Amino acid sequence: MAAQLSIIIPAYNAVKTIERTLRSVAASTIPLEVFVVDDGSTDGTGELLDSFAEEFRPENGTRLSVLHQPNCGAYQARLNALKQIKTPYFGFVDADDTVDPAMFEKMVSAMESANLDAVQCRISGERFRGGLSILYGAELTRYKFSYLVAPKVSCYIWDKIYRNQYDFSKFETTDNVTNFDDMIFNLQFFKKIDRFGLLDEGLYNYSQTEGSVVHSFGPQQKHDFNWMVDNHYRLTRGLFANGEYGAVRLWLGHVHWYAINLRSSIISRFRSRIRR
Repeated sequence: MAAQLSIIIPAYNAVKTIERTLRSVAASTIPLEVFVVDDGSTDGTGELLDSFAEEFRPENGTRLSVLHQPNCGAYQARLNALKQIKTPYFGFVDADDTVDPAMFEKMVSAMESANLDAVQCRISGERFRGGLSILYGAELTRYKFSYLVAPKVSCYIWDKIYRNQYDFSKFETTDNVTNFDDMIFNLQFFKKIDRFGLLDEGLYNYSQTEGSVVHSFGPQQKHDFNWMVDNHYRLTRGLFANGEYGAVRLWLGHVHWYAINLRSSIISRFRSRIRR
């Protein structure tokens, strides 16, 4: 059975967690094309990936490719891998997380049975009732606004499977942005989403590694926050270019988004000072 799904894993200084992540992905109940991008690691991650690739012999037909690049951030690492995929669907996994073995099979099945452009699952440990909800038309437009313009929930990419329907060489370029990279990607991809599925099952195991970018507010986080402040409104206007939302409402949504993330950055900065 040929793989229908590519999984991309950006890895920067992930030597302590990446093997666990890869073994989790390799245990998938369907074959996968896995691309791991060593984003200029300095802790031996690249060497570990090369050695792991040599012994990578999963029984389900999954194949692993290791890509090496100078450090330029997780967002660009994902785009570089996307330019190489050939499968009809793709998804992302972070280098310190794990997945349920049946996650990808269930999500691909949902994509095909409901003819979806993307599908999202839940994080393991959350309460859920099961089932698949399909959003389209005005309901999907409202969801896009609440998810990307004036977000009421976190905007992730690792809880989704996407249809391979873009020329990713034309996606937005950034100046080494690592934070907000989920939102940057989704703001562009959601332009072509007409049917979106919400799979109410906890299939993704999310973890926060101590010392990761979400635990502190330093120069990188400040740089990334400023990039999104400068570009979020422009990107949201591109998302709603056909006029579902007027410029004023998009601007108010941008202000709402800015306030939420400004508050989060202040809290992160305060926590960083406490730890010192």
